[in-house]
Amino acid sequence: MADFYLEQLYLPSNWPEIIKDENIIANVVRKKLTGEYTDQKGEFVERKIRSILDGIQEKYGVPHAHGQVGFLGKEVDHVLPSLEEPQVMIMVSYMETTSSNQTARANEQQAMYQKIIGENIRFGRQRVFVNVLDGAGWLARRSDLVKLYRGCDFCLNMKTLDQLEAIVCRYVPSRYFVVNPPDQVIEG
Repeated sequence: MADFYLEQLYLPSNWPEIIKDENIIANVVRKKLTGEYTDQKGEFVERKIRSILDGIQEKYGVPHAHGQVGFLGKEVDHVLPSLEEPQVMIMVSYMETTSSNQTARANEQQAMYQKIIGENIRFGRQRVFVNVLDGAGWLARRSDLVKLYRGCDFCLNMKTLDQLEAIVCRYVPSRYFVVNPPDQVIEG
């Protein structure tokens, strides 16, 4: 085993005294739990969106998926009605704190949006890109937040998720509404 890895396993000679220090242990546990708590909040946003999309599927019969969208060459968080015929593509980003990953994410999603616009123009389509953003980290990185806001057709947060149903009803072709078609569904 490499010395570098062995050094990471090394315990100082006074480790029994160190672990008795309640402040040190409390800080280690707090740091571990903070990461897990942040992950759970991000997962809460994802579950909320899935719940809304499941409700749309139950109400209208419009399916949704998660995965690689061919013409984008990227994995998309939520796609309606299918990966093969994406009409509404939803990307979710929850950031509690700031990081350089936010700039990379904003740039990546802007490139995705540009591909969608190009496809729409080239093939006469009306595909839409939805960004769902939440978390204080986005407020602290305004330039990245603005880039994400401008780089989509709709930008939602937890308080505006109820708009997803109207977006789906407007942009998913009528043939996918097999249960209960709403009046405003486009033909296609």
